[in-house]
Amino acid sequence: MMTRFRAVLAALAVVVAGCSSGSESPPPAAPPPTIDLDPSTMESLAGPYPVVAVLPGLVVQLDRGSEGGMTTVGLLGAVAADERHCFGAEAAAETHRLLDGQRVRVAGDPGLGRTDAEGRPLAYVWLESGRMANDLLVEGGFAREATGVEPYAYRSAFARSEELARADSRGLWSAGACSGNVAKPASQ
Repeated sequence: MMTRFRAVLAALAVVVAGCSSGSESPPPAAPPPTIDLDPSTMESLAGPYPVVAVLPGLVVQLDRGSEGGMTTVGLLGAVAADERHCFGAEAAAETHRLLDGQRVRVAGDPGLGRTDAEGRPLAYVWLESGRMANDLLVEGGFAREATGVEPYAYRSAFARSEELARADSRGLWSAGACSGNVAKPASQ
């Protein structure tokens, strides 16, 4: 019944679109991708844990209580400059804005047992809103998608978020920033 209803609505939309007069306007730009969690999936993630500290390099410290104490994790799939490099201070500020004082859920990548260069586990960090902090930073142009690493679950979504950030000249992709070159010193 519902499928038939949707088919009728789709046909009606086509008829209405065909009846419009005047100049044709281009379709609206596709909205940035959002990686949201189905509420039932949220239950299977670890947490929620309070964020105790946001550290340089897209790293957060969580209090896992009796489950594991203080745990430091890096945000998987996103790479941001440190504060000495182009757009690093802005990336740090946005990471603080998103995560300071929040309670988050975390999940490792199902296909990877990844750690960063310091041996910290890498994870996807989900806000209570159901949005993923990793992707929000890439989508806003505060981080790049982590190219050159093993494939990970959200790689194509993060790559699309980066493409849209570039196309919209957001964050580090803006003309006044560093055109994506996060290795450039901040003073240039």
